[in-house]
Amino acid sequence: MSIVTAEKKFNYKARDNDGIIRHGTGQASSRRHIVSELTKRGWTPLDVREGGASLFTNFEITLRKRSKATSLVVGIRQLAACLEAGLPLPRALEIMGESEDQIFADGVRAVARDVEAGNPLSVAMRRQPNAFPSMIPDMLAAGEAGGYLAKSAGQVADSIEADDNLRKKVKKALSYPTIVMSVSALIFIFMMVYIVPTFANLYESMSDGKVQLPALTRAVVAVSDSMIWLLPTIGILGVAFFFWYRKYGRTEKVREVWDPMKLKIPVFGKLFHLISLSRFTRNFGALLSSGVPIQESLRMTAEIVNNIRMERAILAARDEVLKGKSLVEPLKDEPDLFPNMAIQFIYAGQESGETPQMLQKASAIYDRDVNTITDNLTALIEPLFIVVLAFMVGTLAIAIYLPYLNIGNLMDAS
Repeated sequence: MSIVTAEKKFNYKARDNDGIIRHGTGQASSRRHIVSELTKRGWTPLDVREGGASLFTNFEITLRKRSKATSLVVGIRQLAACLEAGLPLPRALEIMGESEDQIFADGVRAVARDVEAGNPLSVAMRRQPNAFPSMIPDMLAAGEAGGYLAKSAGQVADSIEADDNLRKKVKKALSYPTIVMSVSALIFIFMMVYIVPTFANLYESMSDGKVQLPALTRAVVAVSDSMIWLLPTIGILGVAFFFWYRKYGRTEKVREVWDPMKLKIPVFGKLFHLISLSRFTRNFGALLSSGVPIQESLRMTAEIVNNIRMERAILAARDEVLKGKSLVEPLKDEPDLFPNMAIQFIYAGQESGETPQMLQKASAIYDRDVNTITDNLTALIEPLFIVVLAFMVGTLAIAIYLPYLNIGNLMDAS
């Protein structure tokens, strides 16, 4: 059923009043009309794009549809500082809007207009999902209700900054193996395209094609000959996969396959698991500390952990909490996702009435473990790459020089 009858078709993704993600299509004259209609329903638009858009158009939208984490941290900290200094909210939003991040700046200006029209800050932010992730207005809503908006803004900034720092550390840690893999691939391609054919032609001319080369050499030469079509094929498939993953990588079907695999990758699997645990404990604690109800805190935290297995386990735990059960019991049923340390911190928090504080302590431990792995990642990965590179170069060297052992036969054949 269409939302608005007009000339263009739009696909939308939105969160309804129950927190369920909805997908659908609608007809409207512009994207703004679709967003407006979804907002009138009380839904939070997450992604709205014109149907039938080209793959490159979707790719461009994907690159520029969110505010930068740095802009969010700076902006929310400005908001907290201005409110603590006693500045009125419209003036605080005006200061926030002076950002070089165009998406964030446009979102803040739209929020300012809504606030001046009499809407609460959290409601206005929910109407700008591209500029403000859902956790921000939800935490600020609790602060508005409790009369501690400035404190909530500071907690939001702390949470976003911690996630951003974690992301930067992991990105930095992954850059080394990426560079080594790229250099290894270039060395392999260079040898196969330039070195191997040179020696193959030399041996061919020396024996006039009458002496058969060793099996290893023939195999390497065959791979070298296939490079003329193999490299373009790999390049085309790589580009196609890149755009495909940009478009479908966050879909549920792809995540059901990829997310469990990530946790089983040697070295990196443990790192990805610790990152998800850090996000879970830190953001869950921040939401509870801001006064967000536990059911809503669990729902929002599930969206942040970036692993569908853990996300579903958290939502299952939320369902049990809604039935009046303890949070600890359903989490204990997933020991490979939630280790005993996390369970004990939550249990201690429930017993002492300080769950947010205990979750933040657990998050600090997981952050420390992530730092340890990322700092030592080079030492862990380097031996493996040295072995792989040595095997690759050694195999090619043996294949190239093996015929020299049979040089007499080559000369007699010529």
